[in-house]
Amino acid sequence: MSKVAQTTSGPESQGQAAAAPAPVKMLEPSRKMELSHVLNRMSSVAAVFQVRTDSIANRRFAAFRELMDFYIGTATSNLNVGHDYLFHGLNMTDEQRAEVEKLVATIFGGGEVAEPAAPPQPPSAKGKG
Repeated sequence: MSKVAQTTSGPESQGQAAAAPAPVKMLEPSRKMELSHVLNRMSSVAAVFQVRTDSIANRRFAAFRELMDFYIGTATSNLNVGHDYLFHGLNMTDEQRAEVEKLVATIFGGGEVAEPAAPPQPPSAKGKG
């Protein structure tokens, strides 16, 4: 099991003894429902994006969809354990952070991306007639 990557700016990062972690505050049922509805709407947007871009042979577009799916999946996991992903961001493992960095590099040009082969061209009109 991976350790969740977190940045610290408290006393432990300054060489002082770390205080006991703050107790996890459970989400109010209404807030949890609200966050769940947000994820449902985001999933709908991601589905429309996929339908509109499926015919586009561009790896960067596909990576953008993967990033949307990643965010929705991670936010759902965070919400299931009572974490407010909107106010506090996503809790991610080091492996998840590496995956996000890879997707962002693909989307925004972190090097050349092999594009899928172009669709075959229709036969020319030469030789007919």
